[in-house]
Amino acid sequence: MSVDLEALDRGIRAARRGHAEAARRILDEVLAADPGNEEAVLWRARAADEPAAKAHFLRRALELNPQNRWAADELEALGDVEASRPVPGARGAAPPARTETIHHLQCPNCGGQVGVHADRGVQAAVCTHCGSVLDLTREQLEIIGSTKPNERPRVPVEPGMEGTFEGENHLVVGWLRYKGWDDEESWRWDEWQLVSDSGRVRYLSYSPDEGFLLQTPLHPTPRVTASRIELPDGNVAFKETGPAKIEALRGELTWRPRLDETLKVGEASKGGTHYSAELTAEEIEVVGGPKLTDAEVWTAFGRDDLVERDREAKAKKARYAKLARPCWLAVVLLLGAAIVTGEFGDRPIDTAFTLSRGQAEDLGSFEVAEAGDVVGIRVHADLGGSNDWTAPDVYVTEPSGARRYLFTPDLWTWSSGGESESNRSATRHFRAPEPGTYGLDVELAESGVSSAGFDVRVDTGVWLARYFLFAAVVALLLGLLVRVAGGSGRQSY
Repeated sequence: MSVDLEALDRGIRAARRGHAEAARRILDEVLAADPGNEEAVLWRARAADEPAAKAHFLRRALELNPQNRWAADELEALGDVEASRPVPGARGAAPPARTETIHHLQCPNCGGQVGVHADRGVQAAVCTHCGSVLDLTREQLEIIGSTKPNERPRVPVEPGMEGTFEGENHLVVGWLRYKGWDDEESWRWDEWQLVSDSGRVRYLSYSPDEGFLLQTPLHPTPRVTASRIELPDGNVAFKETGPAKIEALRGELTWRPRLDETLKVGEASKGGTHYSAELTAEEIEVVGGPKLTDAEVWTAFGRDDLVERDREAKAKKARYAKLARPCWLAVVLLLGAAIVTGEFGDRPIDTAFTLSRGQAEDLGSFEVAEAGDVVGIRVHADLGGSNDWTAPDVYVTEPSGARRYLFTPDLWTWSSGGESESNRSATRHFRAPEPGTYGLDVELAESGVSSAGFDVRVDTGVWLARYFLFAAVVALLLGLLVRVAGGSGRQSY
């Protein structure tokens, strides 16, 4: 019985794009017309919404073709699943591709079935069962390497999916993961090879830092030097270059991958176009294209569910960013307050004098209104020499008449070989134990100079900067926590 190939094609596309319910409906109609269509049976198994239903279609596929390795492996992976109830209109299953566009080859390593899109110009394919990388350019299949068959892209783009980019339908034929490195760190990015219905090749790449890029090979290939790409409309300099290797791959490629070869990769950008150059010992490829947002990519692949998730992630980030703004404002205000704390309060003493070694100077008195008020005393020394030092002792006399040692600032200058350093000022804060009149005097017991000029300033009722700094740190941490809670604005997969 003839089958509506257009309906089969629509069912396969719906399954590839993740529209499982629509795929089941269309494929059931195809199978109602042709219950023995193996391709429709296999795709119906893929679109099944529960394990028992999937097992049912896999068994039907094996009845139609006992040599179907994919169906056998999938059924074995399901384990002990009860036979499902008959599904109206469905009596078959679907291999990973359309019959008219796929050739099925047998892996020389494990005997598994490998689907190849011959009309897309592929030259290499990966066995999904054992991970063998197969060279398709020779008369007999040749294994040129291997990869882990369970490796997957970090975002839900898989070989076999279809998407519309730049107004043309593209098939994702293959996926690669690259690893780049330098002397300090390593990083990884995913890349998919897309082939349009007209045969045009493009590359979709993704990294957590850069997001998505859609790039097309430049023809003719421009000249590439160690520092730039020489484009017809002007040169563009590399912003970074380094070695890289293919770490994993799946699906098919229109070129023969060299898994054991280290590549040199360079990245550049000009205007809104991002360029990548890949150099091997034998060839150079340069691709260029724009950045794409996550929403643009998922729209191209018909993944409305991921478009909505992307919108929600960005909305969440915006909400939390709004919540974090008061924290950033508080940080600025508190740091500003910490800087100008010395400008608050009264300044009853601000005097300059000269003191010789062994002498003392009575600087007068100041009033403290309440017990616990903070008093700040700043001492500055006028040292003219290049290697001088002085260390005056500072005392306060409390209202009770008790003379109390406060501190000895170590003030100095130093220079040698054209370099110089100095510490000419020091400040000490203390809390007054009681209200009343306090006296202040300075003695110069030890000093590297016979005499030195000093400037002493007393501030009463000051605010301690450390409290503002502590509050600023708390506000900063709170803002960072709110920002982390809001996420990056990019959905996780």
